[in-house]
Amino acid sequence: MTSTQQEWLDRVTRWQSSGLDLDAFAAREGIASKRLRWWRSNLGRLGLNAPFVNSTVTASTVLSFVQLEAPPLEPAPWLEVVANGRVVRVPPGFDERTLMRILSVVDGGPR
Repeated sequence: MTSTQQEWLDRVTRWQSSGLDLDAFAAREGIASKRLRWWRSNLGRLGLNAPFVNSTVTASTVLSFVQLEAPPLEPAPWLEVVANGRVVRVPPGFDERTLMRILSVVDGGPR
């Protein structure tokens, strides 16, 4: 890293941690805001990132976490059996023998 790059990296780091927007910081430092913007972008392309470069995080940003809970799972109103191009819906807790008779009939077997 050149001394110029280091100087601008330090300046960009100070700006990012100042909480000021780009124009206010540039005015305070007596530099052109266009130049500060260019250096932020250029340092990022070179992989010489100051903390928070290319983000909107400022010193006044506060993070908080919210716990999310999944809604309770409700049982399906029916179970679906898809066979031979046919769909048969049965309620949970169905009688297996009855279902076997229905499928036999649907498939054209003995009644």
